[in-house]
Amino acid sequence: MMNGTGVVLTSVIEEATREQPMPLVLSFYKSLSAESFTQQDEQLIRKLIPHFQRSLAIRRRLLEEQQMRQLRELALDKSKDAIILLDVTGQVLFVNQYAERLLQHGTLSIRNDRLTSSISSEHRMLMAALRNAREGIGGVLQFGGHNQIIRMAMLSPISPARGEILGVSTRIMMIIYDPDRTNPGGNLEVFAKLYQLTAAETRILKNLLLQQTTAEIAQVLHISIHTLRTHLKSLFAKTNTKNQRELVNLCRSHPFI
Repeated sequence: MMNGTGVVLTSVIEEATREQPMPLVLSFYKSLSAESFTQQDEQLIRKLIPHFQRSLAIRRRLLEEQQMRQLRELALDKSKDAIILLDVTGQVLFVNQYAERLLQHGTLSIRNDRLTSSISSEHRMLMAALRNAREGIGGVLQFGGHNQIIRMAMLSPISPARGEILGVSTRIMMIIYDPDRTNPGGNLEVFAKLYQLTAAETRILKNLLLQQTTAEIAQVLHISIHTLRTHLKSLFAKTNTKNQRELVNLCRSHPFI
């Protein structure tokens, strides 16, 4: 095709579609003073067209994946759970906003894109849990010693198929349960069944989670202090705790509560 200043050789790379109302056209230009396009030029251009088409398809897929990843991360940031995603080596790939806030206070932290604990015994358990997760074995980790708030973290292995949904390299998901968001009594029946608590013991534990004193609990439940103390001794024995504080911390750190 000729225009006023030269010769243009055009070839359609992609036809027009509903999403793309204009076709994509590849054009080569030569001025009138230059040699015209030869048949060899046209053959070479035709050979290049499939490569351009593949490049455009790859670019489109990359843009779509980038948009999907941004949407996934936005959705994870809106989650009420503290979520950390890791790859097969244990490197941290993503931390949602809630998890970032939790990691600012406590023994668990991220250094050089790796999870670590300031307490050596916790760090060893964390490394063991990550190794198990890489081998397809999930687990629950308790951390937060030295008078810190006790929290539970559940590590779940992610299959390659699910990893594609969360992010290409994601192989481990960690969910941290925060006792500050505990809903007292919300799923207390699960905890009660786990430790075989009686109905009376469960009612007392529910009121302890509401930060009521023993006198207040006895008054609310219409029982004597002596009866309350008997139930507390049974609670301590069943949960392997020594006092009310340990019992409440255990309950609040439990994933089901």
